Amino acid sequence: MNAWDERPRPRPGSCRERASCKSERGLSGPETEDHSWSSVLFFNHPTVANGDTPLLMPNDHEFIKRADSFMLEVLASLDDLDNDDLDAELAMGVLSVEFADGRKCIMNRQTAAHQIWLAHGATAWHFDFDTASGQWLDTKGRGELKSVLASTLGEKLGQSIAL
Repeated sequence: MNAWDERPRPRPGSCRERASCKSERGLSGPETEDHSWSSVLFFNHPTVANGDTPLLMPNDHEFIKRADSFMLEVLASLDDLDNDDLDAELAMGVLSVEFADGRKCIMNRQTAAHQIWLAHGATAWHFDFDTASGQWLDTKGRGELKSVLASTLGEKLGQSIAL
């Protein structure tokens, strides 16, 4: 089915609308009754096995909250450095650090994988949150996120960085 559905829409609240909603999803029974055409027509979102539009799971919300909090903390640490050789911005889950030469170091959250990714030059790291230590640890055992970022920034700036 196309992403945009141009089938005629019945009058809101009509019996035809309720029947169409159920038949579109292959569902029946009062617990599945949906009177919203936006969930059936207009735009077809990716669906899970039972036909419902997937929602963020509670642990996705927790991940986003934890990752955003961590990135805000890193941004504050970078702002405290007061270094003219780097400029840091955080927007929509992406922390971008731009150096004086125009190169960038990017940290972003990957909600689907529940990871924070870090990229600088041709190197990339993926970090999972370790609940036992309360730290973001590299999936390949290359260290903790703050120390990897501090090392990467320190190498680029030619000085020791503490985050």
